[in-house]
Amino acid sequence: KIKSDDFNKIPGSPVAYWVSEKVREIFDVSPSLSLIAETRKGMVTGSNENYVRSWYEINTSTFGSTGYSRESAKKSGLKWFPYNKGGGFRKWYGNNEYLVNWENNGLAIHEYSNIPLTFNGAPVRAKQYYFRECASWGLVSSADFNARFYPQGYIFDVGANAVFSEDVIYYLAFFNTYIANNL
Repeated sequence: KIKSDDFNKIPGSPVAYWVSEKVREIFDVSPSLSLIAETRKGMVTGSNENYVRSWYEINTSTFGSTGYSRESAKKSGLKWFPYNKGGGFRKWYGNNEYLVNWENNGLAIHEYSNIPLTFNGAPVRAKQYYFRECASWGLVSSADFNARFYPQGYIFDVGANAVFSEDVIYYLAFFNTYIANNL
């Protein structure tokens, strides 16, 4: 038996009756991830069929591989950049299958959504984090929790939540532990 207020210790207050008192205590005394690192949801293109491709579908002369920053991507004149959409279970690294049309800072996506290039909110939220190194996990999963490393040069999708920190490798290591999966 537990008090219903004990569920409030867990973010989102799920009715997780099977959670031990020790786990509830961990949530109660530990800071949330968003207080110790920067966490963000990514972009929604609004029309993946128009703006997202598999890497083998595009002309390689229009492709900006990893390593680009927001500034260098814009200056490059290239159209397609690596796009992290989350994806199925894969720990540490992988699910690098997609590219997004981010030519001229995503002008086509902004025009499709009828928003100015200076706009930084849904659907093109967190633009200041685009192209930054991160650890990322899928929004939806039927498997165990897992996270992957994405080097500098990726834009991330709403289906690929991400954490940004100088200590990103430490977060990645923790996220892929049995403890993090249980939490």
